[in-house]
Amino acid sequence: MFECKRLIPLLVFAASISVLQAQTFDIYGTKVRTGATERLTLTNDADEFNPSWSPNRHHIVHDALGGTIPSGHSIYITNVHTGANALFAEGGNDADWSPVSADIVYDKVPVGDPSIYTGVSGSTAPHRLVKANAVSPDFNSSGKWIVYQSMTDGFLHITDLYGSVDRNLGVPGANPSWSPNNQWIAYDYMGDIWKIRLGPAYFAVGAPVAVTANPYNEGQPTWKNNSRYLAFHTDQFGGFDIGYVFAGGGSPSYLAGDSENQFDPAFSRNGKFVAYAGFTPAAIPPIAAKEELPAKSLIVNQNHPNPFNPETTISFALAEEAAVKITVFNSQGQHVQTLTDHQFSAGEHAVRWNGRNFTGAMVASGTYFYRVRVGSLIEVRRMNLLK
Repeated sequence: MFECKRLIPLLVFAASISVLQAQTFDIYGTKVRTGATERLTLTNDADEFNPSWSPNRHHIVHDALGGTIPSGHSIYITNVHTGANALFAEGGNDADWSPVSADIVYDKVPVGDPSIYTGVSGSTAPHRLVKANAVSPDFNSSGKWIVYQSMTDGFLHITDLYGSVDRNLGVPGANPSWSPNNQWIAYDYMGDIWKIRLGPAYFAVGAPVAVTANPYNEGQPTWKNNSRYLAFHTDQFGGFDIGYVFAGGGSPSYLAGDSENQFDPAFSRNGKFVAYAGFTPAAIPPIAAKEELPAKSLIVNQNHPNPFNPETTISFALAEEAAVKITVFNSQGQHVQTLTDHQFSAGEHAVRWNGRNFTGAMVASGTYFYRVRVGSLIEVRRMNLLK
């Protein structure tokens, strides 16, 4: 049994000839020792990513995209025992929960604000700006310092919760993760996992060390509580899977060893569980005509293929004629391309993105977001370009 004594069953839907198969992202939890896995979120009209555990492991904070989510992309807190959730930060992204308190840090990249904020779980107090031009924050074990990626120089920096101290680690990278013993920062760079040692005053010591070195794309590292192992996601099997590796290097092991697309791993504070974003199968009726559309006036599907190289298709359906604008953003919230801004008739439609920006240049491998806007309705989905 899953140690958290979850009440939500793992949902699996059988395919049938009369329905089409769709997939959404949900947060799952796996017990490291036994591999027992359960679904932790139960939001059927949204995708969830980027989980982070509360200190007592009873809750997770995570991203939610699409559906009826405010601003199309916000941060929610979910009770892992009941699945009950509550909005924490509208327009928020990539949250990290302090290992010792109710403090949560996050950025607001999806709404065009690459800045880090902090708020307190369960409090109605306004959230406070920590650092501008900064994304992807991660706490140290004291909950008083964070490491982040600077949008000014692309390097990793360390600051306190008031942004009053800033220490440039001198290494470029993304998705930093602070080891529980406070001695290392792991991060991803150019498709591999790296780490840099910290001195007593949290300045970088020595040169960066490659933890993985192979032809696959690996990212989003997270430390085990003993600071000896890292989990990360990798595209070794075609789709993404969760890998584990000794922090000193070596051959990784894998959560599933398949292409079922698991992203954004996060070790629990006691190291016994890993939460991650994974595909959930769902059966939906075929959409063939206006009268068969559900009451919702806009349906946006996950792009296909995903991951992709170099082209992908984004499909959507309208209950009635409407103006549709589809835009693509990178993981820093920068506008990359507008795919369409035209009137569409009721029914199903599809547009393609060829992986190029406004200038016609191919963009780099990485995570991108596409936003579909129809009047006041906004849907946001995540996609991955792999070369």
